[in-house]
Amino acid sequence: MFNIFKRINTTGMPLSPQEIRHALNPGKARRFLKKLTDSQAFKQATNRSINDKRMADRECVLRFLAFYRTPPGQYKSNLDIFLGKAMQDINNLSDEEYRALEYAFRNAMDTAQKIFKINNEQYAFRKQTMDRTTRSPINKPLFETWSVSLAKLSDEQRQLLVDRKGNLNQKFIKLIQDPEFDKSISLATGTANRVRTRFHYIEQLIQEVLA
Repeated sequence: MFNIFKRINTTGMPLSPQEIRHALNPGKARRFLKKLTDSQAFKQATNRSINDKRMADRECVLRFLAFYRTPPGQYKSNLDIFLGKAMQDINNLSDEEYRALEYAFRNAMDTAQKIFKINNEQYAFRKQTMDRTTRSPINKPLFETWSVSLAKLSDEQRQLLVDRKGNLNQKFIKLIQDPEFDKSISLATGTANRVRTRFHYIEQLIQEVLA
């Protein structure tokens, strides 16, 4: 069904993958994604810089939900299928599960906004350089990796990262310069190896800062 719908739409302007998932999955999942993308926590963390015309913002949130509920080690190298299955699953959650996911998401967004706000500029989910003369666009693989990793922490751990944000950002800038990590967020980012690599590096960085 996904492939047929995609081919039908190639005669005009092709729908984005998230627009297709949106069309094929009516119900609570649609409303939940919109609620999270409309939240102040999301808008502040992303500096309102993700274009919502083709649902790129909802794809970012869906990536968070998918990898938060399914550990990266269980991911099998097809992002379209993975996200489509995640949206189907989210349609069938209980109200209590929705509340728990929203709470985790808002915690992650609030923490990212605080950690990566530097000199009144917001760098959350973006590649950074030491001089910060330019600000890179939001990177979807970084969004999913940072948001999920932060959401998995306790309140005390998240606050400690905020308190040590200077050290964390310095380590992150060095990590961006690592060729293996850079490839994991830049090239063939949907493969299982690249997904596991970026989650491993970010989780390792967080633990170093917390130690």
